[in-house]
Formats: sequence, C-alpha cells, structure tokens
Amino acid sequence: MLKHIFLSLTVLSGLALVLFFMTQNTRFESNVMTCKNTKNNFKITYAQLKTKPIISFEKNGQTLKRLPISNLEENSLQFENQSSNYKLDMEKLSAIETLNGETVIYECELEKFKM
Repeated sequence: MLKHIFLSLTVLSGLALVLFFMTQNTRFESNVMTCKNTKNNFKITYAQLKTKPIISFEKNGQTLKRLPISNLEENSLQFENQSSNYKLDMEKLSAIETLNGETVIYECELEKFKM
C-alpha cells in the first residue's frame, strides 16, 4: 500500500514539474496594440519585436498591411505608412502620428497572448 502511495506522489510531482516548465517556455506570442483618438484608430499586431521587426498595421478598418519598423528602441518603435510617421511608446501606451507637420496623439491598449 505504501508503495502505491509513494509511486502516485512521484508521478504527480513529475507531472507538476513538467507543467511548470511548459508554462515558462513560450512557444507562441502575439501582441495587439489598439490606439484610438476622437477621429481615427489603428491597430498593430506583432509577435516578438526583437526577432522579427515587422508589424501588421490596420487603420480605420482598412486592409491589413505588413510594415517594417524603421526604428526600434527599448520602449518605443517607429514605422511609416504612406505619408504618415508613427511613433509608439510601449511603456506609456501612447502613439504619435505625424502627417504633413500635423501631430495626432493616440491612447493605446496592449493585449498580450502567450501560449
């Protein structure tokens, strides 16, 4: 009887260790940043910025575009779409769009999904 209890505890402990290490190893990551102001909104999607400096960009429900990041820093990134220049602050969750000298400020929300 004691052997069965010891074996069951060993199997459960091993299973708990396997599950713990599986949660520490992210195999897939997706980040969606949605930025809005009174007139416009846009959404960018990226996996990991360090490995692939490309984002998916969608503004006001238009078609989804894949754009390269022109400048990537620790807490911010910059990219261009048509004649607009975008700068996102990942720490403050804000974005600035510059178009022909006009500046538009957005408030953003970040959703992370890891599997």
